[in-house]
Amino acid sequence: MKIKIVIIVILLTIVILLALYSWRCVSYQDTISMSDDFENGLDQWEFLDMRTMAPLSNEAGLVDSEDKEHGKVLSLPPGQLIALIKGSDHWNNYKVEGDVYFPDSDSLMGLVYNLNLVPRPNWNGKDNRLRTEFGSVYIKCGGSYIRVNPHYDGTAGRALYDDYKTPLVGDAAIKVKEWKHFKYEVFGGDIHLYVDDMEKPKLTFHGYHHTSGRVGFRPRSAGSECWIDNVQVSTINELSFKGQVVPENVTWERDKLITDWDAIGPFSSRVMEIEESEVIMDRAYTVEGHEYRWASFLTDNRGCVISGKISDFNLPGRKLAYFRTLIHSDTETDSMLRFSSRSKLTVFVNGKAVGNIRQVEHIWPDFWKVKRHAPTDVEVSLKKGTNHIIVLVDGGQYAGDGFYAYVEQPGIE
Repeated sequence: MKIKIVIIVILLTIVILLALYSWRCVSYQDTISMSDDFENGLDQWEFLDMRTMAPLSNEAGLVDSEDKEHGKVLSLPPGQLIALIKGSDHWNNYKVEGDVYFPDSDSLMGLVYNLNLVPRPNWNGKDNRLRTEFGSVYIKCGGSYIRVNPHYDGTAGRALYDDYKTPLVGDAAIKVKEWKHFKYEVFGGDIHLYVDDMEKPKLTFHGYHHTSGRVGFRPRSAGSECWIDNVQVSTINELSFKGQVVPENVTWERDKLITDWDAIGPFSSRVMEIEESEVIMDRAYTVEGHEYRWASFLTDNRGCVISGKISDFNLPGRKLAYFRTLIHSDTETDSMLRFSSRSKLTVFVNGKAVGNIRQVEHIWPDFWKVKRHAPTDVEVSLKKGTNHIIVLVDGGQYAGDGFYAYVEQPGIE
């Protein structure tokens, strides 16, 4: 009998502890809330240099909007500034609402979400500089549109996401010297942006890899300032919009592209051993006293190889990386490899260089079938069986490093 009582007490204790733990987690989520009308200073904000993450104490400030409804507002001047909410280091699943005003047309306001400082791949340098990565979707005044603009090692990624560029028209149109209400919903790595209409988003984006992190705003790198007021952040349990992808013309066919990749790098110079030798996945390459190995590399939900996750931008010496895939052919045949790339590429087939790919201003997931998004092609001879394809990426590009790849030949997997 005593043993049964002891067991019951232990079980009850476990149940109570689990309940307390769950309550604590819910309570923690409930504490993800913040509001600021900027009438009482900037104590809730931290202003940093996007490249170095060092403080920028004299960049941002409060200005008098000369508007009775808004009073003092946050002014973000152009440059490398990020304005981050203090204590938002691990935030996820929240909405950010506020008002934005553009004193001049040459300006934008970007939400910074899921900002993380991450180790550099294969870094053996003397210092411990980390990579700055964050999601961002911005509202542009001149031209009145939205763009998706994640940052990898501090460089903008907008040229990888031109398929998401969305005009703001009608009541949502952005005008100079006019306040506009906005709302961002962030759930994991997904984000929905609302402008003027708070019921249906103007954009839904589901392609960013970090699912939590710091939150804030950033202005344009060059141009003019933007003003922000009445910021409110609160926890959400789900995205409120359940409809189709917005904008509706954003489509992709990931299964038609080459999406099974391995990667190695980054390097400061080309590695002949990798280019000319047989690919052996568990082989180690020693370069400048550091050991490198191939590792699986995930493309995004569209099938894009975002090479900027590996190549350095803020440390431009390490801008080269190799990507490897396999193509199986039932017969010896000629084929066409087609690319849409933000970076210069060199393509190798079975240890031999077969051609170069030029970089384009913007890349598109439908490049292989839409003429206005025309690819660069490389004609290749494939042997019967498994063919090793290696792509050397010459990265470190501003506005994004990445590419799409497609093999055009019936009967080839």
